[in-house]
Amino acid sequence: MLSAYRQNQLKWRYVLAYSRFSSSENMNFIHDNLKKHFILALKSNRLVALSLADKQQGHYVRIDELKWSEKPVRG
Repeated sequence: MLSAYRQNQLKWRYVLAYSRFSSSENMNFIHDNLKKHFILALKSNRLVALSLADKQQGHYVRIDELKWSEKPVRG
């Protein structure tokens, strides 16, 4: 569906999707192939690497165990 939007030259910047579609494959496709931003809900039991080094070493953390900051993120 997203490829059809792109092919039809619709103007959009973000993909907003339900957690069911929050796979690394979908995120990579949206970011790398479509060159778009995404907002996807993640279930609390999902594992994430906090850096490339962590990923390469197989060190993952559950999302519900992360310590969140109140400071806004600029990007």
